[in-house]
Amino acid sequence: MAFKQLNKDLLLDVARYFSVEVPEHANKAQICAAFASAEPPVTWEMYKQSFPDVEDLPVKPKEEKQGAAAKFTGGDEPVLIKMERGNPRYEVRGYKFTHEHPFLLVERPDADYILNQLFGFRVATTQEVEKYYS
Repeated sequence: MAFKQLNKDLLLDVARYFSVEVPEHANKAQICAAFASAEPPVTWEMYKQSFPDVEDLPVKPKEEKQGAAAKFTGGDEPVLIKMERGNPRYEVRGYKFTHEHPFLLVERPDADYILNQLFGFRVATTQEVEKYYS
């Protein structure tokens, strides 16, 4: 995979993270070119070290046997997150937030990444979810 396969919003987040200046109305190709011309250049390996995907994380034997449900048992409780971005849809680390469904339960490591590295997300309460869907 390469930078050109990421969506523009994520590319802009990566540019901010690595302090890469991009033109105000840059398209994906221009953002990718800015990564290559940055000093030092931002590489895919640098990106993967700073922004590991859920798929890149080691899988525990328990998770292999029981699937995704095993991720939510024991240990850290999942975090209820609400997307408040203007995007109609935003995908990050395998989670799909939409305007119709802005609330998701997210695993603790992914929640920490989303809340600390991305803008437009916050911790939500169960009361907010009940009010939104009622």
